[in-house]
Amino acid sequence: LWTQRDKLVSAKGLSELSEFAGNVSNLLGQMDFGDDFLAQTGCDLQFLSNLQRFEPGKTPMPQFPAFGMIVPLTDVKQFGQRLESATMMAFSFISMQAAQNDKNALLVDVDSYKDCKLICAKYPDAQADASHLPQRYNFSPTAAIVKDRFVLGSTPQFIKDVIDAAEILPTTAQSSAARASSYMNVKADELTAILKANLEPLVAKKMLEENKTKSQAESEWNMLLKLLSSTEGLAISI
Repeated sequence: LWTQRDKLVSAKGLSELSEFAGNVSNLLGQMDFGDDFLAQTGCDLQFLSNLQRFEPGKTPMPQFPAFGMIVPLTDVKQFGQRLESATMMAFSFISMQAAQNDKNALLVDVDSYKDCKLICAKYPDAQADASHLPQRYNFSPTAAIVKDRFVLGSTPQFIKDVIDAAEILPTTAQSSAARASSYMNVKADELTAILKANLEPLVAKKMLEENKTKSQAESEWNMLLKLLSSTEGLAISI
């Protein structure tokens, strides 16, 4: 797709893509985004999401699921260190930009888990007496090299879950050969839990946008939750 971008996007889109590629190239130590970066990544890109568990008194509203992507690397020894360095610079740059715009900056740190280096960014701890934290506390961007994959997630726990699963993960080549080129798998129990955690703002949104009473809005959401609880999930392969 990258090599066909001239035929797929508008002139404005090409300009924005060029700017994005230039920024990524700078973060990767002048490694060209198209010729070098994309050439080092496999085609078996994965996007995952799961339910977040918050500690008592540290629950943001609304509550978002954790999510992230897993990028296979063709040569992790050569490219892994560059990606770690690029991630550290990217997190620091984002934090600096936020501070310059009077927004909440991130604290960047390095941690480890099961011999994997975790590059983490998080917001400073909120006041202990807050009933619900702002929605930004759903996010604590974290990245790591796990086996032959680069993993970027919205929380440290997401990365740790991937590391825990890495012991039974197939290699990139095995994974690509074993399944369809594109697929989606939704677990009904996790989706139900996410919706239940955010039921109050979802009901309020339906009342506001669709002019429903509270009982009507709750009834419609409860009907959907009941339907989801009676299913195991959804899987789509292409």
